[in-house]
Amino acid sequence: MPANIINFNLNQVKPSSQVGLHPHLLGYDVASSDGMNVGQNSPQTVGPNSIGPNYTWYAGDLRVDPATNNLIATPVEFGAVNLLPADSIKQPGKGLGAVLVVEPQGATWTTDPNTRTAATVTASSSTFREFVVMVQTGVNLRDRNGNPICPVIGGTPCRGTEDSEDAGNMGINYRSEPMWFRLGFDPGTPFEQTRNVDMTNAVSNTQVGGDPVTPIFTAKAGTPARFRLVDPGGKQRTGVFQLHGHIWQREPYLAGTVPSQTIGNNPISEFRGSQEGFSAQNHFDIVLQNGAGGAFKIPGDYLFRDQASFLMDGGRWGLLRVQP
Repeated sequence: MPANIINFNLNQVKPSSQVGLHPHLLGYDVASSDGMNVGQNSPQTVGPNSIGPNYTWYAGDLRVDPATNNLIATPVEFGAVNLLPADSIKQPGKGLGAVLVVEPQGATWTTDPNTRTAATVTASSSTFREFVVMVQTGVNLRDRNGNPICPVIGGTPCRGTEDSEDAGNMGINYRSEPMWFRLGFDPGTPFEQTRNVDMTNAVSNTQVGGDPVTPIFTAKAGTPARFRLVDPGGKQRTGVFQLHGHIWQREPYLAGTVPSQTIGNNPISEFRGSQEGFSAQNHFDIVLQNGAGGAFKIPGDYLFRDQASFLMDGGRWGLLRVQP
């Protein structure tokens, strides 16, 4: 939390022992399926060793027909959807949060072995590779002895950060590959020392003798691909998603419908190679304009990262491995 909130900073608030899932975008009855305990709604969370309520969500738009008073249900390809924890202040830092991806109507998919964050999706008119990037900030990491990694002491952040928005640890999909780990310096090392560290090979496999533990997504050169970017909670420090060697449309939604019901080629959208505003509770659908490997379908490892220095240094980066 920002340091100017007296007696309400992150380490001064106890996490809730109740958990729930609050969806963005979807249609549902807020009195029973909101996933948070609000006002006089029925209890919608669950405590330890208990079974909670069932939620009913609709992946689309729900409206009331004024003539009949009946619901009109319209399917919508929402794409990336955040599922927020019931305690949005403390629980994200403990790892709570989830992602829902709403595919095109009638689509089928096959997830990659040993993961549910990469899949091959087959829709009525196309097949594409799909990669989920759930970013995490302010994560409460501990070492093997249970000690916090670079804790905030006395209300001030680590010496290796500028302010409280940069305190805590970072990750993607419950994995982290921080620079202090790869380059062998203490996570609290001040800038006066880290500025002298040789970072020439910081993201190279030669630095650590193997692949990073953060996601390595794979696709054949030229294959259509989509990144689903989500952040179900955490710090308000805004990041910038960047994928080297690729471009995409800022708004890949079919024109002519309000709201748009389908993700696809939008001829009036601008192109871009980075996405700003990537922070808590935001979501984006990145549809690569020319597929994996760019316009020339070049195989190789393409770095995706958070352009914000503290966020990438904290572990928010990975690879798109384009195969021949």
